[in-house]
Amino acid sequence: MHNTLLSDTILQNRYRVLRRLGQGGMGAVYLAYDLRLDKQVAIKETLDVSPQAQQQFGREARFLARLQHPHLPRVTDSFAQTGRYYLVMDYVPGHDLEAWVQQHGPASPAQALTWADQVLDALDYLHRQSPPIIHRDVKPANVKITPDGQALLVDFGIAKEFRPGQYTLTGARAYSPGYAPLEQYAARGQTDARTDVYGLGATLYFLLTGVTPVDALERAAGEDLPPPRRANPRSQISPAVEAVVLKALALQKQDRWQSAAEMRRALRQAAAAPAPRPAPSPRTPRPAPTQPRRGKKRTTPRSKPLLWTLGITAVVLVIALGLLILLAARGGGQTGSRFTATATAQANRALLTQTALAQQPPAITPPPPPTESPTPTTIAAIPTGEPTATPSPIPPTPTATPVPTSTPVPPTPTNTPKPVRPTATPQPTSGSTYPAPILAAPENSIGGLNGIVTFQWRWNGPALQASDYFDLRIWSEAERDLPPSARRGVIAPTKETSAQVNLEGVATIQEHGSGTYYWSVVVVRKSCADCPPKIIGEWSETRSFAYTSSSGKPGPTPTRRSGPGPTPTPLP
Repeated sequence: MHNTLLSDTILQNRYRVLRRLGQGGMGAVYLAYDLRLDKQVAIKETLDVSPQAQQQFGREARFLARLQHPHLPRVTDSFAQTGRYYLVMDYVPGHDLEAWVQQHGPASPAQALTWADQVLDALDYLHRQSPPIIHRDVKPANVKITPDGQALLVDFGIAKEFRPGQYTLTGARAYSPGYAPLEQYAARGQTDARTDVYGLGATLYFLLTGVTPVDALERAAGEDLPPPRRANPRSQISPAVEAVVLKALALQKQDRWQSAAEMRRALRQAAAAPAPRPAPSPRTPRPAPTQPRRGKKRTTPRSKPLLWTLGITAVVLVIALGLLILLAARGGGQTGSRFTATATAQANRALLTQTALAQQPPAITPPPPPTESPTPTTIAAIPTGEPTATPSPIPPTPTATPVPTSTPVPPTPTNTPKPVRPTATPQPTSGSTYPAPILAAPENSIGGLNGIVTFQWRWNGPALQASDYFDLRIWSEAERDLPPSARRGVIAPTKETSAQVNLEGVATIQEHGSGTYYWSVVVVRKSCADCPPKIIGEWSETRSFAYTSSSGKPGPTPTRRSGPGPTPTPLP
């Protein structure tokens, strides 16, 4: 049985083991500290000590030592010690795609295509080596996402140099169900660049849907592979992107994209295609027609005020004509003719005005009912003649304002419908409280820590707003009774779920030296660059660790405690 390397184990008189990062069937990976270069590194240890495993280890070391690509890890050293083989490479903090999807769910098509493009670039670089290098284990767990959002293809444990006609060695044959094509299952299957294309297609399928694709053997036996848009109907996956993914997952090599470069070009073209179901845009109201619609006329509540107005106008015309006849009889022919013409013109203008109002386009909201005052309106509209010797009770104003212009029906405002605004995605309000982070490492009550230590936590809460961050705080045994707000932050507030802390640089540790310390994580808000962080979330559990000064400074004697102590109460 393999024995895990203990913390503080020194390898090659240079690398101090900090903790184990992960372990698989072929090796374990540790976080270590390079004492010579003063930086953190990742060290891969080969678990299998068979001659075939030694050959694979040497091949991986040779592969990576000569590679220089922004989306591939950089190997800095390799060595053997006590019968085991070790590979030293740059440590890349962050999560792999498998853990990322488990935490965040399926990625958006834009984000998924960005990461796929970066991995395809790395695969194209590997395939263009002389001889070409085939990774043969492309899967979400082997794609690391850095804190700045870049994708790195890692773990070359079963990679091989491709030579035409060379079949896969039995000892080197390995596969990951769901991500391995049929040729990797065959005893004498020949893998090539199209094998990596299949693995990348399966990885992209998982990234878009959150579901591991049906294994190639099961598909060959007749099981159906749901297309990505059916596997994740809520995603905005375009038909063009779906077609690229399904072609990469073809069971037969000749039916897939024939190279990583070809698939990369196809994905870039598909990314420019429109999404299948864009968000519905607000409907623009149609403008009111400038001409009345033709068709069958109907009497509606809207037309009743117009009928009243036209009726009043007819009464006015009848009365006006009667008075004109009377005036003509009194004043003689010439004067009567002039008044008759004037009155007729005024009446015609009144009728035209009412007719124009009657032709206004129909509106949704009826106007307020008109004020009915027929008697004053009728008198005001009657034109009179010039003054004569005989007194007349009618005012001598021949140019009086006609009836329609004094009591016009106001045009009905069109009830323009307001566009429906799309429902906004709810976001945490400024006063909301985040849940407590979940501490991951270092373990509780761990002893003998010093130098640079990586603190890690998990986050199951909502996405942090732009001004919200995680804050890691450490306090000493002597500061246990201080209020939570007095605990000292030891890092700049971060969006990441891990932080590397040089314990020798922590103020409270500098003050108190060796002893027991406590740490916790909380969400804070920084409204501006110079604003102090405001605690807005619940505190995580409290964990303890024992710090041993490398300089030998004793510090106060810590008080032993049976547990991590009470969980701090979040600030109001």
